[in-house]
Amino acid sequence: MEEHQTEAEILKHQVCSEFRELRDPLHKLELIDLIDKLALSHYFEEEINKSVQEMACASLSMDTDPYSAALYFRILRHHGYHASQDGIVQLLDEAEKVTGGVQWDDKARLEIFEASHLGVEGECLFERAKKAFDKKKFSVCHRNVRWFNVRRYMHENNNSVIHRLAGLSFNTIQVQHQNDLKDIIRWDPSEIQQLPEALKRCFWMLYDTANDIDLEIQNEKGWTSVLPHLKKVWIGFCKALLVEAKWFWRGESPSLVKYLENGWVSSSGPVLSLHALLGAGHDTDESVAAFDNNQEIIHHASLVIRLCNDQGTSKAELERGDSPSSIVCHMREANVREEEARGHIRKLITDSWKRMNGILMRMETVLGFKIGRPKAKSYPA
Repeated sequence: MEEHQTEAEILKHQVCSEFRELRDPLHKLELIDLIDKLALSHYFEEEINKSVQEMACASLSMDTDPYSAALYFRILRHHGYHASQDGIVQLLDEAEKVTGGVQWDDKARLEIFEASHLGVEGECLFERAKKAFDKKKFSVCHRNVRWFNVRRYMHENNNSVIHRLAGLSFNTIQVQHQNDLKDIIRWDPSEIQQLPEALKRCFWMLYDTANDIDLEIQNEKGWTSVLPHLKKVWIGFCKALLVEAKWFWRGESPSLVKYLENGWVSSSGPVLSLHALLGAGHDTDESVAAFDNNQEIIHHASLVIRLCNDQGTSKAELERGDSPSSIVCHMREANVREEEARGHIRKLITDSWKRMNGILMRMETVLGFKIGRPKAKSYPA
């Protein structure tokens, strides 16, 4: 870790030198933008603020081309300086007059579309950009959680100084997050003092919710505390999320089997099942026994939750570079196209549903009466 910190300091000094050497305003804007996209702005606040202030005071004319005009507008607006939309709107007007539409390349289109999200009341840039580029679908940074995009930008040029610094910073923060999650899993308030405030709030929300549920069950049902059982499933859930966080940090794509061995737990199925059984049961021992003795059906129900969720979110997660879904795992493992992988996952959902029906039928035979079962619902293709 010390070696990484030493290397990071050397790389920071090199980036600072690059700031001082750059004279072209466009190149400096692009450097500021890249630093922001790589989540490194906190290292270079002084250099960035100074550069942006100098450009704002100089009243630069950056409206010669759409990309430069939009980047200038967006960076200055992002840092709280006034920048007029007029140059961009004029370029849009001229393009529409000449060609009857805006025929700019994707780089310019994306920059203007992102800039438009920093418009204010009384300005028309957002509406103009939306109208001009409606047929093009862009992944707009203002609508995303920026941290999820870092990995995508990190791999664009792995040999540059700034990208090496981004890799070191990213890995250091991921290690810290994993250590923080390990502390949360201990379920001991005395162990969380060193955690960041955001994670402390997460811990206390989970801690208070579990305790509130425990007290509510005790008051309504007259039972002894069920908190040890609640803690057990919540700790299992957090550990499953930690496994996925490690996959994401390492850039690892597990096999589909390995993914599902963890995924049925991270689906929250076991957590939901225990809470439902405790809420509907007549005593603690009966409810906990029902949970322990029916792990097979809980397992398959949880798989259905996980796989259906993956069907709906896989594309967005793949674009963001999130930890892989079942669809992505199968695509990479079996070397197949997305549609074929989706078909395989739909088959797994059907298989789990059939197995649940079989388990219920066996239970009905033993018990001698019918058990109500939910109707199958459609899931995203």
